[in-house]
Amino acid sequence: MKLQQSELKQIRDFLDKKELFQIDLRAEIYDHIIESTCQNMRLNSVDFDEAFCVETQRWNIELDNYSSFWLGLYWNGPRIMISKSVKQIKKVYLKSTLASLFIVLTAFILNGIFSITFLDSISKIIGAVYIIFFVILLVYDYRIKTTDYQTTFSFLFKINAIGVGFVYVLYNPLWTNFMSIYDDDSLMYISIGLHAFAISFFFSFSSLYNSHMSFNNQKVLWH
Repeated sequence: MKLQQSELKQIRDFLDKKELFQIDLRAEIYDHIIESTCQNMRLNSVDFDEAFCVETQRWNIELDNYSSFWLGLYWNGPRIMISKSVKQIKKVYLKSTLASLFIVLTAFILNGIFSITFLDSISKIIGAVYIIFFVILLVYDYRIKTTDYQTTFSFLFKINAIGVGFVYVLYNPLWTNFMSIYDDDSLMYISIGLHAFAISFFFSFSSLYNSHMSFNNQKVLWH
């Protein structure tokens, strides 16, 4: 059974109303609604309107507006998209936290070996790395914005790049002593951990960028 163009448009309008524009989810759900609607029409001998009504009721909860503490309550969207984003960001937090703990533990073991001059050089390297990372984030952001589609990956990039970008600029060791890695012992380990977290977090942006751009050659379902 094949749906008419006007009926397909109703399905797309439903997804638009729910603001599901992320094509990594939209295309999949669009196809699923079509398949389920056609199956319902065929098996239960009902018209499109009745079958489609059943599908919209089924998807209303998954597509209702939703927000999560993990992403920040300011950011919201369809529940299914937010839930996917939360799963991804939890993995990023876990990896970055483990990397930070490893670096802090290493610094604790090697405490006292390195001179102030060496630590100052490391601090300057961190500052230079922050500048490079910030420039790369700007390039990533520009290229994502030039694409004519949205994904869960671009959503995650946007909401996290803002905060991390500020860290790279405002807390850069090249022009501020805040979070200095050669303060007194207690603050030093905190600073090392925070810098390690910020640096390791950057690699998630490369992954998000590449995942988003992988949809570049796929047909986008907008209209």
